[in-house]
Amino acid sequence: MMIKAGKIGYVARGIVWIIIGYLFLKAAMQSNPSQAGGSGSAFSFLENSSYGSFLLGAVAVGLICYGIFMFMRARHQVINVS
Repeated sequence: MMIKAGKIGYVARGIVWIIIGYLFLKAAMQSNPSQAGGSGSAFSFLENSSYGSFLLGAVAVGLICYGIFMFMRARHQVINVS
């Protein structure tokens, strides 16, 4: 379950980063830095697309899986102090 949550989470995180990269590229091509945005702009982009609420929900579930994966990893990962 931990590996599956991690894979789903990394895919969702990648989707958000790809959208942010697209928005930065679009802002650079149009020489309008106000169009570049962060994760809030990426979520707005998803919401305004066709099937936006479904896509936004899928990415939200993926990001929740990523959070669960990170908590599980923090709990079980061995940290060498020496």
